[in-house]
Amino acid sequence: MSKIDFKGMKKDLVVALSVTLIVFMIGGYFVLRKTGKLSTKADVNGPSFTLEPNSGSIYLDANLEVSVRMDTFGQAASGAQIEKIHFDPTVLQVIDADSQTDGVQIAKGNISNFEIPLANLVDNSAGTVSYSVSSFTNNFTGSDILAVINFKTIAESSSTEIKFDFDGTASTTMMTDVQGSNILAGVGSAAFSITTQNPAPTVDLKANNSDGPITINSGEAATLSWISANATSCSASEGWSGSKELSGSDSTGALTVSQSYILTCTGDGGSVSDAVTVNVKTPDKKIPQIDLKANNMSGSVTIDSGLTVKLGWTVTNASSCNAGGDWQGAKGLIGEETTAVITTAKTYTLICQGDVESTGSVTVNVNSVNSGGDDTSDDVSDDTNRDSTGGTSKKTASTPVAALPSKLTPAAPVQLSKLPSNIQPIATPQVSANNVELYKNDSMKPWALWFLYAIIPAFLAGGAIYFYLKRNKTMKNNEVI
Repeated sequence: MSKIDFKGMKKDLVVALSVTLIVFMIGGYFVLRKTGKLSTKADVNGPSFTLEPNSGSIYLDANLEVSVRMDTFGQAASGAQIEKIHFDPTVLQVIDADSQTDGVQIAKGNISNFEIPLANLVDNSAGTVSYSVSSFTNNFTGSDILAVINFKTIAESSSTEIKFDFDGTASTTMMTDVQGSNILAGVGSAAFSITTQNPAPTVDLKANNSDGPITINSGEAATLSWISANATSCSASEGWSGSKELSGSDSTGALTVSQSYILTCTGDGGSVSDAVTVNVKTPDKKIPQIDLKANNMSGSVTIDSGLTVKLGWTVTNASSCNAGGDWQGAKGLIGEETTAVITTAKTYTLICQGDVESTGSVTVNVNSVNSGGDDTSDDVSDDTNRDSTGGTSKKTASTPVAALPSKLTPAAPVQLSKLPSNIQPIATPQVSANNVELYKNDSMKPWALWFLYAIIPAFLAGGAIYFYLKRNKTMKNNEVI
């Protein structure tokens, strides 16, 4: 009786199992390709519906726009029937694209050939979208956007799927040709991760504990104080500058003009600014009031040639005065002065300084000399007066100086609008052009394909190798005997 070679049998079994595993992997790869699990859009030799984008990471409370692309693969299509596109209603909700129509609808795409709308229904409770269009006369050939679905993300998810109701065999999701036959070869799904957005920073800037604007007197200072949240740094601009603490206070210093202050804080969620304005109230400016007269008359006076005039003046709201015109020199705020003999018209001006500069003047006109030499000194009409020197001065109506306002109010300073305290950054979907999963239309069930192409060939190959090795060793043993 021959001894059983267990060691040799073990080696044969390892070889057989290795061959079985290799054949199973090759067959499994073939099955996955055939069922569409590893296929790409380029692998589909026929018309298809796909979703764009088909993957990405989206922020919570953001909008996600997904387009349904229709590719006829060179054939003429007369209609499209999408029975259902499924989504998770606890994570996504469809935003209504037509507020004028009852219910929730999705938006029409770029394909205008299909003039007959058959269905456009969204069930946000069940998480389904149905869309169908057709045409009697206009066919479509090519690849373009059939419809657009605008989702709102309402919950976080590591991966939420959007997919067609299509099992690869009999399906109500169809693309019909001009004869009304279904030519749809495959569909594509999409999956997205929904994440929480980094919180936006906030900052609140105040002046003297007020959001402003505030008003202070010239020469006074205001206290700026601020508090920020969700920020990593803050910087000042406009009326101040430099880096600032995330929360704190600072003095404006003595101000003589109005000033605005801006504080910008930055964090992982973006940047935000706040501003406050400090208005400075300037004292009311006083205008010098000048009362200048000649022979106790304002405006102008007329005398005979060769006479003098007594000038008198009183000035208020001024600190100093200077003479101008036909007299010169510094003058007091109150005074009298007699001119030299006047033979021609003279104008006497007084320029006074206060908060602002002001000017007053009086004019002395001279009568022309009588060429006939007649003495008319005794025939002075009732409207003339003799002065102390024997001359006459004509009484004329005084011309009053235009009344000047006692106060001038400065124009209100320009206000800097308070910037919004919160800026929400725009959430932008991050998409990638990954392969689209497609399920080919095949009449054979996936489990049958696994048996046909993977399991049975693997066991047959492994068994054949094992028995071949065993038979070969048996023959060698017989030869030895």
